[in-house]
Amino acid sequence: MWSEKPVKAWASATGGEHLERLFWDTIKAKDWTELEKHVSPDFVYVGPSGIHEKPDAMKYFESLQIADLSLGEMAVHPSGGDVVVVTYVAHINATRNGKPLSSNEFRMTSTWQKIGKDWMLISRAHTAPTQASASGS
Repeated sequence: MWSEKPVKAWASATGGEHLERLFWDTIKAKDWTELEKHVSPDFVYVGPSGIHEKPDAMKYFESLQIADLSLGEMAVHPSGGDVVVVTYVAHINATRNGKPLSSNEFRMTSTWQKIGKDWMLISRAHTAPTQASASGS
């Protein structure tokens, strides 16, 4: 069995899981110029604090200090040839503006669209799991 090679460049990404891993690697590396290239100008971010457009979402991403991150339960849902929806659970050991995150586990949904030769993140939503789903009941 061949092992999957890690994708190190955005141009090499071939699917939704690769795009998500590159997104988080770019945030961890604090490469805001590179991240900006892959987040649509019309990007919408939905989280517990509300609905945010790209400028506020970028400020949120820039406020994160990620010590450790793992992605699990990944599912990729193609929607035609140029759109892919990715769902997963992220386990994040991080702070935001120096304070620990309210949760270390988040359920994530991202929508990527291929525009020209590039994949662009057009929307993202996250929520912390409820007590019922966290305990498996």
